[in-house]
Amino acid sequence: MEQMAQKGGSGGFLRSLFADDETGDVSSHGREFRNGDGVQMFSTFRYATATRTASFWCSKEWVRSMKESGGWKVFIWRTDNWERVTQGVDVKGGVEFVRSWDE
Repeated sequence: MEQMAQKGGSGGFLRSLFADDETGDVSSHGREFRNGDGVQMFSTFRYATATRTASFWCSKEWVRSMKESGGWKVFIWRTDNWERVTQGVDVKGGVEFVRSWDE
C-alpha cells in the first residue's frame, strides 16, 4: 500500500482506485485492490488538532484483528483533493480501542 500511495504522487490516484465507475481504475489491478482486504476506508472521523488524535467508530473485532495481524498503517487523507496529510501510524502500536457502541 505504501508503494501504491506514493505512485504518481497525485491525489487522484487514490480516488481512482476506490471509484468503481467509469472514472475509476477499471483494470484487473484496480478491481483486486478494491475487492481485496488490503484497504479499509473511513470517511467520517473526529480530529483533535491539540493532541493530533483522530477518533472513529468501528467494530472491536476490526481493531483486534488489525492489531494482531500487524503490518497495517493508518493515514489521514483529504477527501477534497485526495492528498495524504500524514506519514501514517502503525495500527499495532498507534491505535487504541477506547469503547464500543454499547458502552
